[in-house]
Amino acid sequence: MARIEQRVIDDVGVAHKTPEAAAVADLTRVLLGTRVGSGVVSSVATLVIENRAEIERIYPELDANTSACAGEVIRLVSKRAGK
Repeated sequence: MARIEQRVIDDVGVAHKTPEAAAVADLTRVLLGTRVGSGVVSSVATLVIENRAEIERIYPELDANTSACAGEVIRLVSKRAGK
C-alpha cells in the first residue's frame, strides 16, 4: 500500500521533511548567498531558529537605539597617549 508523506518546500523549491528543515535551508541560503551545504552555517542557522524568541527580543531594542542615534555625530577619543 502506498503511503503519503507531507513535505515542506523551501524558497527555491526543494522538499524537506519538516518546516524546520526548510527554514534552516532558507536561512543558510540567506547567510551564504546561493550556496547551501556549509555545515557550520547550517549549524548557526539551526541555532538561530532554535533561539528565535530570544533573538526577536533583541530587535525592538536595536531599532529604538538605532533611531535614537540617527543623525548624531559621536566623537571618539583615543585613550592612548598622544592621540
